[in-house]
Amino acid sequence: MAQPKYMDLVDKSTQAVLSAIEVYNKPDFKYREESFTILLINGWELLLKAKLLKENRGQLSILYVYQSVDGKRVKKLKKKVLRKSRSGNNITIGIGKCFDKLVEKDIRLDHSIKLNIQALTEIRDTAIHLNFLGDSTSLKVNEIGSASLQNYFNLIIEWFKVDLSDYNIFIMPMSLKHGYEMMSYSVSSQTEQIKSFLKYVNNIEIDHPFSEDSDYNISHRIQMKFTKSTDINALMVRRSNSPDAVEVIMTEDEVLSLYPLKYNDLTNKCRARYTNFSKNMRYHDILKRIKKNDKLYHKRKLDPLSINSSVLGTYSTNIFSELDKHYTTKK
Repeated sequence: MAQPKYMDLVDKSTQAVLSAIEVYNKPDFKYREESFTILLINGWELLLKAKLLKENRGQLSILYVYQSVDGKRVKKLKKKVLRKSRSGNNITIGIGKCFDKLVEKDIRLDHSIKLNIQALTEIRDTAIHLNFLGDSTSLKVNEIGSASLQNYFNLIIEWFKVDLSDYNIFIMPMSLKHGYEMMSYSVSSQTEQIKSFLKYVNNIEIDHPFSEDSDYNISHRIQMKFTKSTDINALMVRRSNSPDAVEVIMTEDEVLSLYPLKYNDLTNKCRARYTNFSKNMRYHDILKRIKKNDKLYHKRKLDPLSINSSVLGTYSTNIFSELDKHYTTKK
């Protein structure tokens, strides 16, 4: 038995969204954000049309665009006239009209869904009308896009009971693509169109901030933290001086979490850890050698904005693997 027509639209919608994710996660795709946004909006439009078609008992008339004849309004005509495309096919409503018709059908949607799609549409329009997206918009596309995907998958389950758990439904985090995408950008390097776009999105986000308790959001906040883990599936990272290594921009708090031990803290822990420890010349000679290893020792300015700021040295907890070679640990 053939499946309902609206499920054909659901299938097409799903494929459009999965294609958007695949394009976005390409290792080197020059039209990444633009293609991702266009495909994702297409997926959303098909999903909304599928819901309208389902509520209209499969009658396609709800999706068609009608036009007036001889100045008469469509509602007053006994026979509605369909608007045709250049090839003679019936023109269907756009994504904005889909929302209006859902309201007419008394189908309520979380307001964040509509605002999120409006932000996506603004990205698409900004991208395709000669105002090219740049590096300064990449993070915002990721934040809005990841929220949109979460909204989509929650809604497709609610409306059509479609389980997409077998698919990889996540877009690649910014931190795993390119280091520059984690940095802040100078406003002066942006075009007026990009500035207007970022201001528009920022105002929406201020009025409707992200909430972990909500199934639907306008955007996500992207934040990366390093934590120790014994999970064999955990992503491994390491610090490197290699020019070919992927750059990772870390906040001051994240640096402190990697080098938490001040000199006095380290000394006190050594006294508690070793049986033959003494704060003497030997100890300071060992520390002098350790300070040459930037994986174990870090110098930071107390005032990062001052050239003449005092410097404080702090140590990684991994330093004990080196100190254990010189001292005897307590039972």
